[in-house]
Amino acid sequence: MVELVACYKGEEAKYAKSKTRLEKTIQKMSFSQVHRLLAPCFEAFKSVELAEYLPAIDTLRNEMVHRISKSALYEGRSPFNDAECFAELYVHSWVVDKELWKFVEKRIDDPNEIKKLGWLHYTGKLK
Repeated sequence: MVELVACYKGEEAKYAKSKTRLEKTIQKMSFSQVHRLLAPCFEAFKSVELAEYLPAIDTLRNEMVHRISKSALYEGRSPFNDAECFAELYVHSWVVDKELWKFVEKRIDDPNEIKKLGWLHYTGKLK
């Protein structure tokens, strides 16, 4: 779980309780629910990798988990029969994981970045 900046000076127990509740709530959510929740944030983050690869990987995951179709395809090819497709899926998954950590660092862990982006938005300079 991401460490959030403690807003409660002298109220660490209250912060810890809130953090535990948040973690439990997130753990109960499905991948699709989390993705829908964060989609607007991903759009604002301007990551081509998250915009392109994450939906395709999610579609493949849904096909596998829910057996939506007879053959699970990634970008029109089967990762089970095509070694190049499997390698591409692996690399894209790795890139998505890397981009998600960049997102966490910039949007959640770095309050100065959030403040800067807020100021740019407020002044109309954020495009």
